[in-house]
Amino acid sequence: MTEATWGVDAIEGTLDRGLYPAAPPVLWAYKTGTTSNPDIEFTEADLEPFGDSQIYRIHQGYGTRDPFRTADGVPWDEADLEALAWTVPELTDAIAKRNNARWSTRVYASDGPFTDLMVACSQQHVDIRSVFWREANWTLSRPQALARLDGLRYAVQWASPTSNPETLIPGTTTTLKAAGLDLNVARLSGTGWRG
Repeated sequence: MTEATWGVDAIEGTLDRGLYPAAPPVLWAYKTGTTSNPDIEFTEADLEPFGDSQIYRIHQGYGTRDPFRTADGVPWDEADLEALAWTVPELTDAIAKRNNARWSTRVYASDGPFTDLMVACSQQHVDIRSVFWREANWTLSRPQALARLDGLRYAVQWASPTSNPETLIPGTTTTLKAAGLDLNVARLSGTGWRG
């Protein structure tokens, strides 16, 4: 199995703090906002300095619920399943359409919404073998988060500026609170499909 690594995610505005690690192994970058917070997206120019990182473009659904691209035409990698973002019915439909095009779908969600999504997919006969979960769970320690990585759960967001404000970004002396970043563990591997 692929070795686990770490990564960060945050809204675009945190770039202005100048406290990002130089090349995090993984960067989850918001490409769209939500109805209540629409202006949080990274531009493609914002992402250029992170060329050595594995970048996942997050689509919260603002502007379009297109199953493949954000409103600015950029393919997205991960859907955000939480309040004011994608809904379970919308994402179930998007997964089905992505499956038909042989695009995998990554989903960021806590346990409850993700379970609801899996039930909806089952009821609609949508194949979930192409779905990969980044679990949001701030009650875990890093070792507990690592232990949760499996074939379905490719990443776990376990620390945030609120839940673990004094946790350091790996390889730095910068805290999550200072940088405004969330910390994840991840096991990266190809899905065999696009997306």
